Amino acid sequence: MRLPRQYSSLQTKVIADSSTLGNTITFAEGDNTTITVSGQTLTFSSAAGGNGGSGGIATIYTGSVSTTINHGLDDTPLYILISPMDDIGGRNYWSSDITASSFVLNISGQDLSSHSFSWYANN
Repeated sequence: MRLPRQYSSLQTKVIADSSTLGNTITFAEGDNTTITVSGQTLTFSSAAGGNGGSGGIATIYTGSVSTTINHGLDDTPLYILISPMDDIGGRNYWSSDITASSFVLNISGQDLSSHSFSWYANN
């Protein structure tokens, strides 16, 4: 998948564990942010003309079909990228209820397992 220009410099290597779930990383235009968690590196860099962004890992827990994510941006995101980090069993996933402070991550059906998703939002 080719990413839009403002995401072209986004580089990630994420390994989810209990210490990384729910973390949010926010950076301003022109900043490069590298964070190491338990020996794993997550790097975000703002592309020229971009407003920076915010990203992290969110989990929809067993028996649930959604979770609210506080994205940490100054305004409503124009773009939200979501990627499942495990097999979601053919279920659909999407974002909804997008506001200046949060959005809702949805999955099309309950499961007997929790599912983690990496996400990136940019305004």
